Amino acid sequence: MAARVSKAAAQVDLWFKDIAPSPDLRVRWHHAPDDDWGAYADEYRAELAGNPAVDTAHELEREHGTVTLLYAAKDPQHNHAIVLRDFLAD
Repeated sequence: MAARVSKAAAQVDLWFKDIAPSPDLRVRWHHAPDDDWGAYADEYRAELAGNPAVDTAHELEREHGTVTLLYAAKDPQHNHAIVLRDFLAD
């Protein structure tokens, strides 16, 4: 597990909040993390499909070559960054 790092220490260039899960989805997952992971991932993918920020993320990737996704979730296999990474790769 990686240590928690502040935004300043990580030298984060952009905090791209517009591409994060909606507050409703994030709160529901936070309060019931044992619920169906697949359902959460499907709902987040549906949000991403209608989110214009995805185009911006693709532009950033083309411009910079690499985009590093950071997350604060304790589970490295079940978090929004995994869903976002896979969505952007498709």
